[in-house]
Amino acid sequence: MSWSEVRRIPNDYSESVKEIDEQLISLIAARQSLTKGKRSTPSYEQIKAWAQVYGVDETELGSLLHQLQSSSRPSFPNKRGQLLNVVPIMKKSTVDSC
Repeated sequence: MSWSEVRRIPNDYSESVKEIDEQLISLIAARQSLTKGKRSTPSYEQIKAWAQVYGVDETELGSLLHQLQSSSRPSFPNKRGQLLNVVPIMKKSTVDSC
């Protein structure tokens, strides 16, 4: 095999894992429906307790819960309009010869 060939990475996705994924997606959708775009993060003590109970790294759990926040993702306008909150960073100047 050469460097230019792409090998498929083995993937062991089973029906039981699919069922868990569907439950997770359903719970995420329910959470987003309850929070309605508002920040809703558990305390550090709660994250620490869950990490101990479920055997998950605190940092990974905190990162996962942060990713569930709709405000943590950048939002892009879907239509053109007036720019808001724009800070000019370059000075505009005109030169006679140009």
